[in-house]
Amino acid sequence: MGHHIAVVGAGPSGIYAVQALLSSEAVERVDVLETLPAPYGLLRYGVAPDHPKTKTVSRALARAFDDPRVRFIGNVHVGKDVTRAELLTHYDAIVYATGARYDRDLGIPGEELAGSLGAAHFVAWYSGHPDVLKPAELDGTTTLVVIGAGNVALDVSRISLQPIALLRGTDMPREVVDEFSDGAVDEVHLLCRRGPEHVKFTRVELAELLELPHTRIVIHATDEELVADPDHPREVATNLRLFREAKERWDNIGEQTGEDAPDWTDVAHKTMHFHFWTVATRIEGTDRVTGVDILTSRPGTEPAEDHIETQGVIRAIGYRGEPIPGLPFDPDACLIPNVAGEVPGTDGREFVTGWIKRGPTGVIGTNKGDAAETVATLLANLADPAQSRAQHGTSTRPDIAETLARRAEMRLVDWTQWRRIQEAEDALGAEHGAETIKLAEREEMLRAAFGEE
Repeated sequence: MGHHIAVVGAGPSGIYAVQALLSSEAVERVDVLETLPAPYGLLRYGVAPDHPKTKTVSRALARAFDDPRVRFIGNVHVGKDVTRAELLTHYDAIVYATGARYDRDLGIPGEELAGSLGAAHFVAWYSGHPDVLKPAELDGTTTLVVIGAGNVALDVSRISLQPIALLRGTDMPREVVDEFSDGAVDEVHLLCRRGPEHVKFTRVELAELLELPHTRIVIHATDEELVADPDHPREVATNLRLFREAKERWDNIGEQTGEDAPDWTDVAHKTMHFHFWTVATRIEGTDRVTGVDILTSRPGTEPAEDHIETQGVIRAIGYRGEPIPGLPFDPDACLIPNVAGEVPGTDGREFVTGWIKRGPTGVIGTNKGDAAETVATLLANLADPAQSRAQHGTSTRPDIAETLARRAEMRLVDWTQWRRIQEAEDALGAEHGAETIKLAEREEMLRAAFGEE
């Protein structure tokens, strides 16, 4: 018998913390509290629908819930349905794995206009997040400007240009697929504030975008800027090679003349632009976006101003976390300050892991080592009465599930009920020729969870 621990957030960082906690015999129970009726966080609502292999990580994460010491308590919002003070009453320690799913701002004029939004919102919408509404202000967008130099910017660009036939085979909600079917985005301008050697694209994601069917690729860079330096890291050299090959391929097509020259409408009816050393300085429009002023500042050249006519702007410049009332928060780094996962100024019972601990950096696997460090600190604290005011020995704290069950408005989702949601999504997928299709409305998910349809 031992301690009762709460993990707030059922994304990869939270579940990796659960796995680390289960390695200790001092832990009697771990409750995973999740705002949504579904687990997996950004793995479910952030990984692009056309990247199903990445999502298979969820199978390994799900095994943590096979342990009888672990409970999934979904559809409960910490801070709204249950307070931090209540959690401290019910648990010997708390691990916050709340992530960073909100967008950073650009801080330029016009950012507030309709048609200007963050990538986190856009990605969550097309991934079927039940709390994110359709960005209706993007209706009628034919030209889209995406700002950013990381994989999220690539995802947004690729999904916007992806053939509808491919999207129909993904887990994307059907109403979202219908929106893309009705949409007419045929040109995307990606603005990267530094040069092609500085982008944070991974090879696979970049190659996917550069090879999109029926999409012309325009690399706004000189041949010299795409030559790899011997000192460049391997991944940089690879990206530069991919850019060079794409530029040469499309330059050659454009140079063909005569009867054998390809018809552009057959070769490509969409266009993807890569702009380097380029920033947006102003978003133009009265009520909604009509254009973006840009400034290109290549090293050794005079800055050049230009303008792109567009109906939509998506900023993919990073995520930010949200404060947890009562805990310290660093607004610049967008994280909760901590020492090896422990939140200073508390009573040695509150900890953080994942993006809310280190900031929005790293890939899914990064969270595993991060969680291991946090849990090691937590277990050391609980083992040392001088470090923590947690109860020692068998926990006699009240059960949070019983407390919440007495609240009439609560509809808690356990692991069995989550599996019912999965089954309903798989059945929906079978109807439409896909492996699975997400239910995108919370009430729809709850009806499936409780067998109400």
